[in-house]
Order: sequence, then structure tokens, then C-alpha cells
Amino acid sequence: MAHVTTSRQTGWHNLPLISRFAEIVEHFQEAFELNREFRNTLRELSALSDRELSDLGIHRENVVQVAWDAAVQITDARKAN
Repeated sequence: MAHVTTSRQTGWHNLPLISRFAEIVEHFQEAFELNREFRNTLRELSALSDRELSDLGIHRENVVQVAWDAAVQITDARKAN
């Protein structure tokens, strides 16, 4: 006698192949956008003098972290809209 069980697990592995592919593409697009915002922000902050950074309350050694935080905020705000 054959016995069939069905599982209603939720998760990525239960999605149809095309849906999985679409999620992967969407993830890469979001990662690319985040990376682009980070690079642009980092380039702009790096171009500032120490005096200009100081006026903004940023130390030169914190520029990378500030750029990353700004990029995350920008991309999150875009996703929310």
C-alpha cells in the first residue's frame, strides 16, 4: 500500500523554480543598489577635507562606517516607498 504525505512547510525550497530565480535576481539587484550607494557615498566623503569632515562631526577613520550606514538608510527608504 502506498502512503503519500504532504508537507506544507514554508520556505524558499518550496517555491516554484521561477519564483526562486526571481527572488535571487531581486536579491542581487538590492545588493548591487546598496553597493552603488555605498561607493558613491564613500567617494563623496573621502573627497572632503579633514576640516569639512570635522564640521560634519565625522572622523576620517569612521568614513567607511558612516558611508555604509548612509547607504543602508538610503536603500531601506527606497524599498519602503
